[in-house]
Amino acid sequence: MTTMEIEARKALLICEIKEFVHRLKGETTYTMPSSLLKEFMSKAEKEDSEGLCITSDELDKEMQSW
Repeated sequence: MTTMEIEARKALLICEIKEFVHRLKGETTYTMPSSLLKEFMSKAEKEDSEGLCITSDELDKEMQSW
């Protein structure tokens, strides 16, 4: 292989890698870490027991008033 052929092959591989990475970024679903979810759930339970949360019916009424 000549230097020119090697460089052409390298450029083609770089383009393929870039395309693959671009597709991966588009397909990736970002999720919340389980530790953060547990923290939010415990905080919500605490606020609910203290009466700081609103019910879904109250939320629906608020949204309808907007």
